[in-house]
Amino acid sequence: ASVESTLGRITGSVTFSNTAAGPTLFVPTPQGRLYALDAVGNGTTKTTTPRWTYPGLADNPIGPITMTPMVEFNRVFFGTGTGAFGGSNTFYAIDVVDADANQIGDVAWSRNAGDGGEVYLPFGNAGPASAPAAELEAGMGDTVFFANDNFFTYAVRASDGTQIWGSNVIGSSPSSSLGFTYMRVPNAAGNLTVTATPTVMVPSLNGTYTALHANVSQQNSRGDRLA
Repeated sequence: ASVESTLGRITGSVTFSNTAAGPTLFVPTPQGRLYALDAVGNGTTKTTTPRWTYPGLADNPIGPITMTPMVEFNRVFFGTGTGAFGGSNTFYAIDVVDADANQIGDVAWSRNAGDGGEVYLPFGNAGPASAPAAELEAGMGDTVFFANDNFFTYAVRASDGTQIWGSNVIGSSPSSSLGFTYMRVPNAAGNLTVTATPTVMVPSLNGTYTALHANVSQQNSRGDRLA
């Protein structure tokens, strides 16, 4: 007989990755727990088991996870909403492999505020985007981009969470996941760039789909990050 799940309605998509531990599914739950499941499972029983969870099954949950987690740079990146315990309105980076084999995900870093002092509001269903160091200007490193209900879009270093830049020029909350691409856009002098440049695409609740300069040194003629 089937058993009804107690995890709550899952709104974010499941993410798959071939990790050092084997094929893995990363499942976000509104319960406030991220599950890393063995993607192969048991073909006879049609069941599987967690490689790890974060927080651990015996620990209090963090805030609801309603976005699709992103797996890049050997880590899982996601933000949380407001929950009854700790870990609310926080952006997390969790190692994809449970190095100490205790079945609890290892937190590489987390942050709940921008460098300008603005605190993060609840994260909804707008997942992050990323770009490897080779796609960006020197010194940025592997980078993760995410947007928050506080109207800010951020670029942070994937390795340690250090903020690279933050911008509230859009003036609205994100409506769905961000994207990274290349576009020909106006430069600081107002002229269209000869070659396409790194750009972060942000869909917003105000009905706009906005391109922001991804490189930390790039701005437009007004001195902001709008591409």
